[in-house]
Order: sequence, then C-alpha cells, then structure tokens
Amino acid sequence: MNLKGEFFLAWRYLKPQKSLVTMLTYLSLIGPILGVGVLLGVMAVMNGMPKAFVDQVLMWTPHISIEKSQGIIDNADALVEHIEQKYKVKAAPVTNLHVFLQKKKGVKGFLVKGVYPPKDKDVSRLKDMIDKEFMPEYKMNPGEIIISKSVAIELGYRQGDKVILHSPEKYKVMLDQQAEGMKRALPNTAQEFIIAGYFDFQIAELSKNVIFMHQDSANELMVMNWGDALQIEVALEDPEQAEAVANEMRVDPKLGGMYFTPWYKKNAFVERIRREKALLTFVLCFIMGGAAIGVAACLFSLVIQKTKEIGILKATGASPLSIIVVFLSQGTFIGVLGSVLGLLGGRVALKYREVIAETLGAWDAELYKLKSIPMHIDANDVNLIFWGSIIICVTAALVPAIVAACVNPVKALQSGS
Repeated sequence: MNLKGEFFLAWRYLKPQKSLVTMLTYLSLIGPILGVGVLLGVMAVMNGMPKAFVDQVLMWTPHISIEKSQGIIDNADALVEHIEQKYKVKAAPVTNLHVFLQKKKGVKGFLVKGVYPPKDKDVSRLKDMIDKEFMPEYKMNPGEIIISKSVAIELGYRQGDKVILHSPEKYKVMLDQQAEGMKRALPNTAQEFIIAGYFDFQIAELSKNVIFMHQDSANELMVMNWGDALQIEVALEDPEQAEAVANEMRVDPKLGGMYFTPWYKKNAFVERIRREKALLTFVLCFIMGGAAIGVAACLFSLVIQKTKEIGILKATGASPLSIIVVFLSQGTFIGVLGSVLGLLGGRVALKYREVIAETLGAWDAELYKLKSIPMHIDANDVNLIFWGSIIICVTAALVPAIVAACVNPVKALQSGS
C-alpha cells in the first residue's frame, strides 16, 4: 500500500501557516514535551536517591548483622571462621558501645565501634574513609582510636593527642560492686587513648558521633573477655542476596540462638523512596493524559477546518483508511517530535538540577543527608517514557481520525467550511 499521498497531506496540514488551528497544533507539542521532560527528571532523581542512599547506608551498615539474643557472642573468632568457610563471605567481629569523651569542660557522648582491622578491612568501608595523609594503612592497635576530622577540628585535637574515655558499663559494674559491699577492687572507669588518625563519612551525623577503636579495647570498656563480641558483620559480593544468605544461616545449627538482620531492614527509608517513585510515576502519567487531550482537541479542530477538503478527498475515491492514516500520521509526528524535545529538555534540566533546586528552594541537604541531588537514568525508564508518550499521542489522534473518516462527502461539500 503506497502511503505517499497520505503522508504528503499530513505534512501539508502540519506546515506552519498563518492560521489559528495550525498554531494550536504546534502548541499541542507542549503537552508531550512537558510530560516526557517531567517524567524523565522525576524518575531519574527517584532512581538516583535509593542508589545514593544505599551507597551511604552500606558505608556504615553491614550487609548482614548477626547478634545473639543473650547479648555477648562467646568465642566470636571461631564463628567468624565458620561463616567465612561455609558461606564464602567475609565476616568480622564487632563490639559496639557508648562512651563519654572527657573535654576541658564537660563531656561529649559517642558511639564506639570496636573493630578488628585485619578482618574489618574486608567487611566495612572504613578503610576507604580514612585520611591517608595521617594513616596510610588501615591498622590500629589496642589503646588507639580513629575519630572524625570534623570532631578533631571542633575539639582541637591532633593526631597523637591523648584523650580520656569514660565507660558507662564500668560505672555500672562499680555501682553493682558497691551494692555488694565493695568485696572486690573497683574497676577503673576511665581509660586513656591515643588518636591514631581521622576518618570522614559523607553523612555528617555519623561522622560527628562515632569513634572507632580496636575491638580488644572496646571489650575492656564493656567488661568483656577478649575474643568475645556483641555482633558479627557479614559482607557479600551482592548486597541484594542478603535475605537469601540470612535465611540459610538461620537453619545452621552452629549459629543457633542468633538472629540475622539484612541491611535494608535497618533502613526502611530506601524502600519508602522506591514506593514514592511508583506513586509519583502514577500521578505524573496524568500529565501525559492531559497532553493526549490537547493533541486530540487540536486534531478535532483541524478536522472541522478541513471538513470540505475531506469531503473532496472522499468524493474523488479516497478510502476511510486513507483519511485515518492522514490524521494518525499527524498524531505520530506530534508524539515523536514532542517526545524527542521532552527527552532533550529533561536531560538539560537534570544537568542543571542543582541550580534549579537552589532557585526553587526544593532541596535540603541536611534533611536527605546527601550533599548533592543524585540521579540515575535507567534505559528501561527512558524507553517506557518515550514510546509510551508516542503511543498515547497516536491513540489520542485515533478518535478525530475516525471522525474524519466518517465525514459524509455530500454534506461536507455542501457546508460552508
């Protein structure tokens, strides 16, 4: 079937002329442009935010956390070796506790993470966050700590300075012993540490409230035996397999009495963002619906304006299918051109998203704990938006095309149009 004549007519109707209908036809391009551009921008940002949050979260959160219901994991090193050999993963013992750092005036509370560097270097990302200028290699001895660079500046500490940390657990032991009549020697509740280096997380909240030390020192502050731990952290090659591996570990008899927490269950915010993306995508699809109505309205106007010409075409033997093809071609042209311009506009907006957000006051770095607006353009999303827009515009053009095909040539020629 030769469609050259139909395409020629479609292009003739779309050529810029000094008529209101032709101008309205080109104004209908605004609908697909806005719809595609906004959808691309929103989906790119909503794809980028979970990815950025996951990267941030996994700097601090292990893929799987293993803890014991009774608290202390006895002989944690043996369990770490068993986990690594059986599940082909990396694992490290950890002791977490709260301490008070003694300042010149008052104290400041911190969360301490006691780690064993030879194991922790394969599990956590601390080694990547350490300032290499002051600590070229990730190594730490008992009695040494690593603090945030921002905290060091705030409190006026330098590498090699000594600080005093107070252990609430030791205070608890002291009070218990006092209640027993001081039958045993009171523990030393304060301990001196040397600042071995600095670290810097992108999440300011963590940087300002965390101290790292050797696990043996953390065990002393917790009044625990060396070799014990409060938690075992596991790192996988693929974080998405955390739930599957955790389920395998739950039925391991050697890990009885333990409970296993995949990383995403500690960070529900990521899942909330993914759900928001689905909801926003649904809402923004109504923009494309509005664009479709605009395309249909403009083509209806064109059908009314060209009623006499349509009558002549049908009187000279043009089939209804040919008339439909003419108007569907116009809808396809509007859909393709609008979608292409929308994709280009969306990419430009994403490139300057920081400037746009700053101008609109629509981004709060402190609220989202991200220094910049993340983005990730997914090829599947681009295809869905692009082809979806074209299909919607073609579908919108189908109704006026059918109306045009149903025009009675006699009445059309008798009309004054």
